[in-house]
Amino acid sequence: MCNAVGIIIGPLIGGYLAKPASQYPEYFGKIQFLIDYPYFLPCFIAGMINLSAVTVGFFFLKETLPSKTNVRNLPLDNESDEEVEEPDSQPEEIASQPKPKFSALFTPTVISVLLGSLLVFFQMSSLATLIPLFAYTRFEDGGLGLNLRQMGTALTTNGFAAVIVQTATFPYLQRRWGTMKLFRSVLLIWPLVFALLPMIRWVVKQQRDVSGIDAGSKAAMVGLIFVLAIKSFGKMSIVCLTLLVNSAAPSASTFGALNGLAQSCSELARTFAPFITGAIFSISIKQQYLNGNLIWLCGLLLSCLTLFFAQTIKIQPTQVRKKSSAQGPSTS
Repeated sequence: MCNAVGIIIGPLIGGYLAKPASQYPEYFGKIQFLIDYPYFLPCFIAGMINLSAVTVGFFFLKETLPSKTNVRNLPLDNESDEEVEEPDSQPEEIASQPKPKFSALFTPTVISVLLGSLLVFFQMSSLATLIPLFAYTRFEDGGLGLNLRQMGTALTTNGFAAVIVQTATFPYLQRRWGTMKLFRSVLLIWPLVFALLPMIRWVVKQQRDVSGIDAGSKAAMVGLIFVLAIKSFGKMSIVCLTLLVNSAAPSASTFGALNGLAQSCSELARTFAPFITGAIFSISIKQQYLNGNLIWLCGLLLSCLTLFFAQTIKIQPTQVRKKSSAQGPSTS
């Protein structure tokens, strides 16, 4: 939900505040600094939002790790010791439980879930890079030719759709189908997205040839918003992965370590996906491989590979719950 809200605000900041000297010449046209650094303003505001988040987290978020919360705040006056309540003994019992070896995490189920997470986040990060590139690139060069405001507006609709999906659609489908079936089902959306994106350009070309450039831009906006709305349903796979990671844990005491590994896999994908996707997109449109559609073929193959791999993930939630309840809450 919070991620979806960020998706709403972020594109608006980038689309409407980038190049302020040219977008709002009456307000910023004479500020040389913003002329020389056209992307400073949205980056600065985004940075301040991040700084605010860090500040709030540092001062107001409470520690949840039992081994770190079992610390008494002793008063300065020793005579008031009798007024200090003894902490609950439960954190001590939890913290004293032996932790399993790190190598014990890598069961076949855990490995399959982590690899699935890597593939899902790789294709999501690829799309996060590819869609703005494709939308902003000139139509003559193989893109849609949208301006910054149009891009910001289109990408913001993705956030609104995500809010609806996360708050209404996901809970209903997860209860009805279960996590694993829902995960495998929503992965069908990613091949569809990779197939629909180049079709937008074909529709835009038809509109430009018949009704002119403005009609083509409107068609690009409508098509992109439509595909982004469909893409929002595919993002349910992230929530499913979070639930699957916890279900795959050998015991409750490994939840923290396992979620850390899953996060590392997602960050690994986010590190390499933009570079690889951008390079293939550039080569695809410059060399006109498959008429500039090489990037879409690569994305389609990746999404099909992810869909196929998801069929190999096997989890027994009932057995995991029994193990978890027998070994108590997480200590990591």
